[in-house]
Amino acid sequence: MNNSYNRQKSYKAELRKVWEHPESVNVIHYSCETFYERKDGSSPRITSIAVRNLKSGQAKSFSIHKFAEIKRLPANELDAHYDELEKEMLFEYFAFVKSRTDTNWLHWNMRSEHFGFHALELRAKILGIPDSDIFIIQDERKFDLARILVGIYGPNYTSLPRMPDLVEMNNLKSKEFQIGEKEASLTVKQIRASKV
Repeated sequence: MNNSYNRQKSYKAELRKVWEHPESVNVIHYSCETFYERKDGSSPRITSIAVRNLKSGQAKSFSIHKFAEIKRLPANELDAHYDELEKEMLFEYFAFVKSRTDTNWLHWNMRSEHFGFHALELRAKILGIPDSDIFIIQDERKFDLARILVGIYGPNYTSLPRMPDLVEMNNLKSKEFQIGEKEASLTVKQIRASKV
């Protein structure tokens, strides 16, 4: 009982830390190609990254689609330029992050090289972005909301995957909400079908 109480107390303190200065907290999420069926073991390409300030609600997005549109590339030429577009997108994302060194980052399960901050860094290296241009966010600035909620409420507070349950439990609008493999599939299809 005491261990459970101490764990809850610790995670509640972590959540309070996030909310103490919401102006210096950015919420981050990204989408990528599916990592469920990668038989060759390659890392999934990043298709878009979204960042939103917790206090102001101001949002910044980085996407393959945006860079393709800026370059006026037709959809049928996208595959031939995918690496170049992804590299430009990640370069701009890391420049944005580097300009916000005092920011805390609230995320959902972005903890691994398969999906997370490390995955973004890995893709940047694979695409040839120099280490000096890849800004690494320190771990003490990363707050995993998925982990915090399990720490406070225990592992059975929702079924898996948790996000759809949380959307329903909190009566949130879920018009364009997708999860996992479906999100990845739709993102890539949307990019390829766009009229850029």
